[in-house]
Amino acid sequence: MNSILFILFAITIPFIAEFLCKKWKFFSYLGNVVLCYLLGIMFVNSGIIKGDDELREILSSISVPLAIGLLLLTGDLKAWFKSAPKAVLSFICLIFSTLTFATIGYYFFKDKIEGAEYYAGFFSAVYSGGSANMAAVNMATSAPKGLYDIAMIADVVLGGFFLIYTMGIAPHLYKKLLPATPIETAPEIQEYKFSILELLKGIGLVAIATGIAAGISFLFLQKIEGGILIMVLTTLCAIFSLSPKVRSLESSKKGGDYFLLLFATVMGLSSDLSLFEWEALNVLYYMAFVMLGSMFLHLILSILFKIDRDTHLITSTAGVMSPPFIPGVAAALKNRGILMTGLTAGILGNLIGTYLGILMVQFFK
Repeated sequence: MNSILFILFAITIPFIAEFLCKKWKFFSYLGNVVLCYLLGIMFVNSGIIKGDDELREILSSISVPLAIGLLLLTGDLKAWFKSAPKAVLSFICLIFSTLTFATIGYYFFKDKIEGAEYYAGFFSAVYSGGSANMAAVNMATSAPKGLYDIAMIADVVLGGFFLIYTMGIAPHLYKKLLPATPIETAPEIQEYKFSILELLKGIGLVAIATGIAAGISFLFLQKIEGGILIMVLTTLCAIFSLSPKVRSLESSKKGGDYFLLLFATVMGLSSDLSLFEWEALNVLYYMAFVMLGSMFLHLILSILFKIDRDTHLITSTAGVMSPPFIPGVAAALKNRGILMTGLTAGILGNLIGTYLGILMVQFFK
């Protein structure tokens, strides 16, 4: 019964969020992606529904490729090339900020936390690449049992606050702190008539790209690796978008928006805060210190280097939350042109995050 409720809630909450955002200004200020996430958290922590790890994996594996692929099909690759130099600089600043506060935090928390050197590696990996990188560091360094589980739960708690801030507050606040994104890279999304046929064509192209990506991953690794899948999928859909006929499939964008909201809802429904062990608060404090400190330093560096608001926020999301969350921030910024920039930065983070985490563990050991 819970599985049926989980699916029903996941499918319908995006429509509820859309309705609330259109009806009341307060909800539109938060944005529908944040609202889906918050509604999911509210329902799962109120006891109305229970989290389901198996369904989370299934729905995420469906919604993430479709959201990324469908949104990229109508994207502007030329806009990505224009923003690429600033994006690289912003991402370097993010990596520097993360490693700086992971190091400072280690010396502050090493006497308060058992295995602080492993947490330094975990946090360096997760905030430059993503959760998969943190898992890889855990395996590569043979970290003591239980440390990774605590870090993962802390990441879920803090990740929620990051998303709410980045998609609901930061776009408005940073207008006064960072240069505006050039008009040509932040096109207004126009109204259009939805077409099922257009959406199916878009889904077909994403299915082809996903199949090729899965085949390449299996050919070289004998398994389907998430990082390889997203990297190849992103590349192929970006290439498809060079065709004017593909870019004209505006209903693909609408479909991508829905699957993005579905993913946000599933993540919310999977955030059961009762699983957090309160005796591990120092780990949460250390992780919060790294996340908030690196966000602050990254912002200061972006101001100094005159990095525009959208590039700063999308690269920050790429490091802190990984590629699946990029479309949500792009939607909150109302900037489809920045999507490719964020995905590229996220893929780069996936590639280097594990190495950075391992190096940090070895350095402190």
